[in-house]
Amino acid sequence: MLKGPFLSKDFIGAIDSFDNSSIVLLGLPYDCTCTNRAGTRFGPQAIRLESVGIETYSVFFDKDIEQIPFYDAGDLEYPFGNARKALDITKENVFEIYKQNKKLLGIGGEHLITLASIEAIIEKLDNIALIQFDAHTDLRSQYLGEEYTHSGVVKKIADLIGFDNIAQIGLRSGEKAEFDLVRKHSTLKTKKEELD
Repeated sequence: MLKGPFLSKDFIGAIDSFDNSSIVLLGLPYDCTCTNRAGTRFGPQAIRLESVGIETYSVFFDKDIEQIPFYDAGDLEYPFGNARKALDITKENVFEIYKQNKKLLGIGGEHLITLASIEAIIEKLDNIALIQFDAHTDLRSQYLGEEYTHSGVVKKIADLIGFDNIAQIGLRSGEKAEFDLVRKHSTLKTKKEELD
């Protein structure tokens, strides 16, 4: 019999029960529409692995992560080449988290998977807002003929919650048509006061 000790597969400080948690950490290892560099599907496991090298106490917040009952559910498993199916798998699981009156902490994964979380959350909550920290606008209607792509995820989310509920920070790259939308709806925020 192996005696260990073994590193946990979970994020540091996670509890062992979904039922006793208030927050559910969910790995969203999707990267099938990445256009520059693939590999974001390895992000959730890399984040967990690196978590063992940090302390659970935050001097900034004067709080220990072990005081927060959160459960690490692991990573969802996605099919290759079927973006809508991956989104549906995510939506179903995120909806279940909110149905159980818990909060989601999703770690990914590429931008597109965020769409499914928003689709699930709007079925449970009203007045959803998105704050995007990104160099790219992600406001394309399609990319290389594909409707579901990381390059258009913010446009898809805006279609659901409205541009008035979108704030974009750090934008520096995108097509002219995308920046036309940014200017039209004043989504780019450069001052703290603009986020009130």
